[in-house]
Amino acid sequence: MAGRSALVALDHLILGAASLAEGLAYVRETFDVDARIGGRHPGAGTENAVIALGGRTYLEVLAPVPGEELAPGLEALLALARPVLWGWALGTDDAGALAARADALGIVRTPVADGDRRRPDGTFVRWRNLAVQLALGEAAPFFIEWSPDCAHPSEDAPAAGVVRALTVHHPDPDAARAALSRLGFDVDVARADAPALSAEIETNAGVRVQLRS
Repeated sequence: MAGRSALVALDHLILGAASLAEGLAYVRETFDVDARIGGRHPGAGTENAVIALGGRTYLEVLAPVPGEELAPGLEALLALARPVLWGWALGTDDAGALAARADALGIVRTPVADGDRRRPDGTFVRWRNLAVQLALGEAAPFFIEWSPDCAHPSEDAPAAGVVRALTVHHPDPDAARAALSRLGFDVDVARADAPALSAEIETNAGVRVQLRS
């Protein structure tokens, strides 16, 4: 049985930047919109800004908060010479059920974790997420379930365009394709020397922007 298209299930793309100012400048130059400041992630040492990419999909600019300690795995943000595609998240209505499916398949995963962020207007956004160990390396997504009692980040972010294509690049395309398929998602995979992710976004002006990790 065919799975759900990863392009349709895409919740958000993450644009990593060494500073929020650098990420905001990139978004302004590339999409001709000003990203909405989202707020800081408690305990992670990061802050973000967002633009909407059609439906329940958005681009998150993720950057270190000056002077704060970064959570493990995020230190590499500081070394980025320019903003790059840093990661991606697939949406799920039930993170717990997805975790149970991974367990039944023998797929190693992180615990389902609760997260929240206070927006500049004082309201909160809340979510649950998890990551799984798939044969995708650096191109692996994580999975996110948003709380129904808060607005999805795409709902009031500046509209910037639409994601037209999403591709995983991998030395073993069949293995990469099968990894997500086991969890119920279908993704386009292209052969490459090392795992990576690319996305094609059509801006409001009709310009095709290519992002790659």
